[in-house]
Amino acid sequence: MFALVHLPGAILADANVGLVFVKTGLLGGLFGVAYLRTEELALPMGLHFGVNYALMNIFGIGAAEAPGVPSLLTVEQTATGLWSPSRGVPLIVAVLAGYVVVFLWTRWRNRDRTAKQDTHLTHTGSD
Repeated sequence: MFALVHLPGAILADANVGLVFVKTGLLGGLFGVAYLRTEELALPMGLHFGVNYALMNIFGIGAAEAPGVPSLLTVEQTATGLWSPSRGVPLIVAVLAGYVVVFLWTRWRNRDRTAKQDTHLTHTGSD
């Protein structure tokens, strides 16, 4: 669904529709996994904000390309096509790494919560 919502913009921008579909599909999946693992919207919303911020203010895609839109930093990209850091393989690798980070962080977070609950149950059960 996330990928389908982003396709019209890709078509209007004359972008590689297949690549946009893959990368936004992977991003949508990452946001979905973040929600399912935390049962909260904060992490997927933060991830979406971070991705948009990086693409617009670091890699200069989207609103940062429009005249008059302030940008903190713009990187001049020399790579094109599949090796473009904001549109190609590097972005896909970063998104896949995001899955690993979300999984490991939520596993660590949930283990910490489970340990606190177990300690609480142990203390209340022996009283």
